[in-house]
Amino acid sequence: MSSTGQDATADEHQDAQDGKPVYLTLTRPRCPRCHSAHLRAYKTMDNGDDSLTRYSRCVDCGRRVVVIVE
Repeated sequence: MSSTGQDATADEHQDAQDGKPVYLTLTRPRCPRCHSAHLRAYKTMDNGDDSLTRYSRCVDCGRRVVVIVE
């Protein structure tokens, strides 16, 4: 929370409205067993708090992985 009591996301939206680009650095989730980034989601659930739970399976080794996207 910022000093004005607003979420940081509100500030980010303001920057986007000003025409300034907003950059995000994202990394792909990886399999904990073989470290492959090739995960195939087979079920996605909305948690109701702006996050998702994504049930995936590694394409390379077959391990099941649960990814929470906030």
